[in-house]
Amino acid sequence: MKILLLADRMENGGAETHIYELSRLLFLSGHSVTVFSHGGAIADKLAALGVRQEHYGNAPLSHLAQFIRKEKPHVVHAHTRKSAFLCSLLLRYMSFPFVFTAHAYFSKDPLKRILSYFPRRTIAVSKDIALHLTHSFGLPSANITVIENGINTNDFCPKRNTIKKNHIVTVSRLDADCSQVAILLCHLTPLLSKRIDNLRISIVGGGSELNRIKDLAKQANELCKKEVVRAVGHQENVLPYLQSATLFVGVSRAALEAMSCGVPVILGGNEGYLGIARGETLARAEATNFCARGSQKMSKECIYRDILNLVQSTSLAKEAAYEGRQHLLRYHTAENMAEKTLAVYHAALHDTVTERDSDILLGGYYGYGNLGDELTLHAITSALRTAYHSPDANDMHTSRNRSLPPLRLSALTPNGVLYAGVESVNRLHPIKTLHAVRHTGLFVLGGGSLLQNKTSNRSLLYYLALLEAARFFGVPTMLYAAGIGPIHSTIPYRLCQLVLRHVDCITVRDPYSLALLQKMNVKGATLSADPVLFLHVPHTTKKGYLLACVRDESLDCILSLLQNTQQPIVLAVMDPKSDLAVTKKLASKLQSKNKQVRLFETRTASEALSLIGGADLVITSRLHAAILAFCAGVPFLCISDDPKLSAFAHTTYKNCHAPTDISRHFQERRVELLSLAKHDAQKALTLSLMGKNH
Repeated sequence: MKILLLADRMENGGAETHIYELSRLLFLSGHSVTVFSHGGAIADKLAALGVRQEHYGNAPLSHLAQFIRKEKPHVVHAHTRKSAFLCSLLLRYMSFPFVFTAHAYFSKDPLKRILSYFPRRTIAVSKDIALHLTHSFGLPSANITVIENGINTNDFCPKRNTIKKNHIVTVSRLDADCSQVAILLCHLTPLLSKRIDNLRISIVGGGSELNRIKDLAKQANELCKKEVVRAVGHQENVLPYLQSATLFVGVSRAALEAMSCGVPVILGGNEGYLGIARGETLARAEATNFCARGSQKMSKECIYRDILNLVQSTSLAKEAAYEGRQHLLRYHTAENMAEKTLAVYHAALHDTVTERDSDILLGGYYGYGNLGDELTLHAITSALRTAYHSPDANDMHTSRNRSLPPLRLSALTPNGVLYAGVESVNRLHPIKTLHAVRHTGLFVLGGGSLLQNKTSNRSLLYYLALLEAARFFGVPTMLYAAGIGPIHSTIPYRLCQLVLRHVDCITVRDPYSLALLQKMNVKGATLSADPVLFLHVPHTTKKGYLLACVRDESLDCILSLLQNTQQPIVLAVMDPKSDLAVTKKLASKLQSKNKQVRLFETRTASEALSLIGGADLVITSRLHAAILAFCAGVPFLCISDDPKLSAFAHTTYKNCHAPTDISRHFQERRVELLSLAKHDAQKALTLSLMGKNH
């Protein structure tokens, strides 16, 4: 297998050593391995082994793209946020199996979040890092494989026939965020030297705090009146220090290497303190990659107590050393790490051609209680699932020798999960929204007349911005059975024109929207239908009532239609935010005329289908009530000045009557309208009355 590993600067460090061991073992197993980096000591060691090295140079993105096109690696494996982001840019234009390893917690800074990319095959080196990726970045747990750090146990092994004196060792990068052990050991040196004969303390590592620690060591030695503690700085080879140690204090990979050398370990660092690594402490350490994150705060008292316990109890020290070595041989060998990583590579090879093909993000006015939009979401998700699992889709993947991954649907909503199998992304949170758009495989904008500015420009600009953001990130875009317009004033019109010309696929639900797109010179749009039309509507027994959905502009007209009927009346609220008040007003007026009235807030698709299916006649100012009535075979009458409602009526029934003024001749035609709508069920004649009711 041809494997490309990506890193940044390859100097000595935990992640860099991980890359070294992985590269070494893959190379020795016969794989073709190339490491892209900015060079460094670890890169030089790999080159000496024969592992191919490439440098990013002054144009890293271009150089990386050229290499992938020319060499065609089977798998690309990034180990840093920066290298993963470079790959995400390349994945817009090219396809390659991609794996990423998270070696530590990532900053949640807004800008860095946008620049983060986590593919479907993401590896975490500990369970807590996996949880961090899920909770902080929204990465599904199913996308994460935990593979613990692996140690070369052939090199890091107990040294035989060595008489160990009282030698305490710590190995760490000595920067502000990881130098607390070294500082505390310097402070404890005078106390420890009084209790431990022939004590030596070695502080190994370089960093921004090295000079400060050297000063602290000097002060401690002056108090002891002899050299006890030494800050030896960065060392290319830490093995001699670990093999000569009586005990080790520290965390992370260095602690694992000490355990591999048969040295008892005290686990403590800037992020917490676990104490002597044995028994249950080893299990707790596993969850944090032996970094002690989330445990008690480290203190001089804790370290002092545990050092004395190990030095003064030979049996305790031997037990801790034995348990640590056995634990490491069972869970943390480099061979085990390489084998698990190779399994992830093989899984990536059987993924879809691009990383995000089965991830679909839905944008619309979802989650605000408007039943029409919830019906639309339900219909779109049903259609997408059906299409995704169709024989054609399965045949396409089978022909590529690839398994069909699970479809993952997400929707932009203000809160909550809408349906089983549909995840919610907070549309009110810009960073989370952009992150979702950035990482999806397809962005679908659909459901209702989203691209219009009849009331304001705000929502229009929001949806246009989402489409443009998706295009910027290289994500395919689609308008699904959309309603377009009306769009007033020149600037919004031009913006729509510019953005929609770059949308990859456009289907519209009515001829009016198609004509507007043609006027904008937007090519390739297709006339479809409202997705709710394709919902399965179960048969419902007729219950003999009239059902009405009212809006402010149709109140008087619908009241006039209903006030003389003798049938029970059901008033359905499709959008509580907009229609509840006017519906209550209509109910009050009808009740004052001694009419039998019931009011329902329809919150789910099943409730709406049941209510509409049981009606003898539906009178509506809401589009989706008309659509559901049509699907259920219930006669209906549309009363509205909304172009989308009129367009649906005209598209469905060519012989509908559409006077321009509801009030004109309305009283004398009221009985005729109700009679036609109610009794011509075979034709299901719909009358769309245009204009405002004055």
